[in-house]
Amino acid sequence: MSSSEENKRPCTPEVQLSQSSKRIRTQETDFNKCVICQKRGPDKLYRITHNGYTNLKTAVKAIQTDEVSQRLCVAIQSEDFFEKQLPTWHDKCRRSYTLKKSIQLATKRYQQRDDGEGGAGGASSITGSLRSNSPVFDYKMQCIVCKKAYDRSGKRPTGHVETTQRQETLYAKAKELQDQDMLNRIQKGDGEPIDMPALEVCYHTACMNRYTVQRASKLQSGPESQGQDSSQQSPYDKAFGILLNDIDSPLTDGKAGFLLNDLRDKFRSILKDVGEIDADSYRSSSLRSRLEKHYGDQIVFLAQTSGSDFICSSRISVGDALSRLKELQERESDTKTETLLKAARILRSESKQCKQTQDAYEGNTEVSKEAAKMLVPDAIMTFACQLMTDKKIKYEDGTFPCQPDVYDKALLLSQQLLYSISGVKSPLTVGTAFSVYNDLRSKSTMVMLNKLGQSISYDSFHRQLTSIYDDIKESEVEVGIYLPPNIKHGRFTQFAMDNIDWMEKTMDGSTFHATSAIAIQPPSNDQDDSLQ
Repeated sequence: MSSSEENKRPCTPEVQLSQSSKRIRTQETDFNKCVICQKRGPDKLYRITHNGYTNLKTAVKAIQTDEVSQRLCVAIQSEDFFEKQLPTWHDKCRRSYTLKKSIQLATKRYQQRDDGEGGAGGASSITGSLRSNSPVFDYKMQCIVCKKAYDRSGKRPTGHVETTQRQETLYAKAKELQDQDMLNRIQKGDGEPIDMPALEVCYHTACMNRYTVQRASKLQSGPESQGQDSSQQSPYDKAFGILLNDIDSPLTDGKAGFLLNDLRDKFRSILKDVGEIDADSYRSSSLRSRLEKHYGDQIVFLAQTSGSDFICSSRISVGDALSRLKELQERESDTKTETLLKAARILRSESKQCKQTQDAYEGNTEVSKEAAKMLVPDAIMTFACQLMTDKKIKYEDGTFPCQPDVYDKALLLSQQLLYSISGVKSPLTVGTAFSVYNDLRSKSTMVMLNKLGQSISYDSFHRQLTSIYDDIKESEVEVGIYLPPNIKHGRFTQFAMDNIDWMEKTMDGSTFHATSAIAIQPPSNDQDDSLQ
């Protein structure tokens, strides 16, 4: 007999297990075609992977009543046998048969058909015998909470009741909620819970977390009320359920630990997302009470001499717990270091740009608060304001929304940063130099303040003096008399003058007589309403 004839000859799975891995067909399924529709085209055929085999087996086991499931019910039992057939399927067939909604619709459709035949007095078929032999509830494949093999996103249950603590927690919660539907699944006839670890009871993590945070006063009888309970939960219960989705598996499996303050901050963020306004006032002690009530003896809290408490599984040793705490602290330290490096790069870049702008402008540095506001970059000012307060500061409409005293301190700190980083001459450093020179005439004092970063250098100060003197000389040449920069030539000006007499009645007769004068100009159309 030729090999082609052997390939065409139907064989049972038992015969195929002893043959080679050539693509042949069983008694009912031709593996040269799509295993679902049993056609070659017109679409492309794809090899069935391990995940595809698992999904197909789940669908066959869940439906049981259509032509495909009855044709594949024997061949699908052994993955080695099934893989040797080099099975293929169309992508469209895969999606239409193995997705969660497709399984539900098919199961419902064939169940209605069988119920109709039973009501009409028809004899039970092989489908009925298959269904009667299958278990009522598959603990290994169906979620113990929602009773479904797939959640809304099409994922199978990944959590398992592996410890007696988890079993007791679930059983106690079901009794507390008086959930008879759950008790029917997890309770034996004598009133004791079933051996969940031995039965490999599985669950969707999200379903278990939502179930364990429910309150007895809010639970209604019947499985259809579980969806209503979720909508009736308080924002704190909803946020706690979302938090548990993220930490439950790594925490209970002993793969990771968490700092209580980190979980508190994450919980606050979730509270804001679910609509709780007063989320920032939530305390770490309240979250700890919730975690202790939810997990019981499954977790432990390790207090530190400085810093937040460390939370880990009670199943791991003290050495492993300390090792995980060290790893967490190192990761947190690395994260802080990266954040600080990024902030330093930004501040240094902004400071250098400010220095370049100042060097391009040749002139004296004006000593005033407004000049300081114009000089300091927004990024450095935001950073300085944020150092002074916990409230988030955001630059909007040319202002920083913070208290005046906070703003003044931040403005001083920003000018000191600019001078220390890039040597930017700010109103603070220039004004300090002039004030010290006028009051003390002390070079040593100015040098000391310069080394402390509070003043420009003594040489830079004299360059400022020379620049001011040059401006005065230039003004005298142009106008004939020195005028301050804010007094405009050619505009109507009024002068107010008065005598100054000092020390008139001294014993030695040394007196001082002088005259002071001020120039007053009215505003013009291109000026503001204030007098010059």
